[in-house]
Parts: sequence; C-alpha cells; structure tokens
Amino acid sequence: MNQRRFNSVMPVANHKWAAQVLKMEDNPAAGPDLLGKDKNVELKFCLVPAARNYIKWTTLEYQLKYDEIKPCYWGVGTYQLNRSVSSIRTTNPDILESYVTQREIFIVHWDWIKQFQPHDVSGKTQQSAWKHTLRYPRFNALPKIKKSYEFEKGLVHITEKVPERLFLLD
Repeated sequence: MNQRRFNSVMPVANHKWAAQVLKMEDNPAAGPDLLGKDKNVELKFCLVPAARNYIKWTTLEYQLKYDEIKPCYWGVGTYQLNRSVSSIRTTNPDILESYVTQREIFIVHWDWIKQFQPHDVSGKTQQSAWKHTLRYPRFNALPKIKKSYEFEKGLVHITEKVPERLFLLD
C-alpha cells in the first residue's frame, strides 16, 4: 500500500485502541477525535521511524479551537508494525490492528502545541487544491512524564500540566 493511502486508513485502528484504553468515545463526526464527559482528546499518531529523534506530528491550525467547548488535550502517539507499509494490502482496521506490535501515547496539555510555529502550506492536483496552516510538534519537545500506564500493545503517558485525576486509568 502506498504511504498516503495507509495514512488515511490506519487512524481508525489507532483511534479505536486509544478510545478503549482512555475510556472515551471515538468521535465519528467533525471535532476532537475522542470525547469524554469532562474532557476531549485530539489524537495524532505516527509510525516510528528508524531514528526516534525525527518523530513529529502534523496538526491543523483550526484544531486549536476544539478547546473552546470543553477542556481538550493532545494525545500524540507512536506505533510500530510487524511489517512494512508497502507490504500491507488491507484497509480492514481489525487486520491493521493485528499488525501493530507496540504503541505509546503521550497526553499533553492543550497549549503545548503553541510553541511550534504555524506554517502556511498549499497545493494543487488535478482533482483539488488546498491551503492550510499547519504546526509540526516534535517528540523531543514532549513535556516530562508524570505517570505511565501499561496496556496490551502499548503505554499511556500522562505529562506535566495534565490533571492526573482526569486520566485515572488504573
């Protein structure tokens, strides 16, 4: 499978896992990815590259407004697969989940993202044109971890400035 196609189907498996371990609801509509009674979480996952120092995520500027309705947190995560993306031929989220060997998700306070400069990007194909403002948060800028929880196929890390009481996962 090509990387662009893979990046459009793998979030289904990652979001399902995160919703389960964080005890939240996966949001099928526009807005934050996970919904909870007293908080929401916007998820960003990336496949772990060979060099962890190069891990970064991509966020859309309009997503920063999600916090206006209910307290919102970033869930930035990584995952590893037992095969190469180019060898994957399915879009079935359950099968994709079976390829995941490990995940880590870092729950980060909402304003953390603001340290990363916004970048205006645009592009055009025969089918469409786009213009977005993006931010690129980096792994090496994550806040200090306060508490970690272990789950099947992964870890959840609660970082500084995130109220632990909102994410009691024991």
